[in-house]
Amino acid sequence: MQDVAQFMSQNAFEFRPGRVPGVNPAGIIPWIVSSGVGIYLIASNNPIASTWALVITFVLSVLISAGLLLASKDRWHALIRAHDPRDEVENVAHEMSHPCPTQIKAA
Repeated sequence: MQDVAQFMSQNAFEFRPGRVPGVNPAGIIPWIVSSGVGIYLIASNNPIASTWALVITFVLSVLISAGLLLASKDRWHALIRAHDPRDEVENVAHEMSHPCPTQIKAA
């Protein structure tokens, strides 16, 4: 269990409720834009556009998503909360590597 906590603290992957925002702009923007482009391509009645609509929307969504992830803000992935226990410890990996049964460690 300690290895999992150490891995999570080093990679800064947050999944717990109350710490993850409800909407991530790097996910919703590519979805809306590529869906709109796909609907337009299929509704255009152009045989070439209708044939390649799925591929074009997939590539477009991957490119937009990659660009937004490169330009993403920290608050897109995890909420910043006042009095968060994670802020009380400078090096979580170091704190987790030296277990002490008599102290409560920050999550």
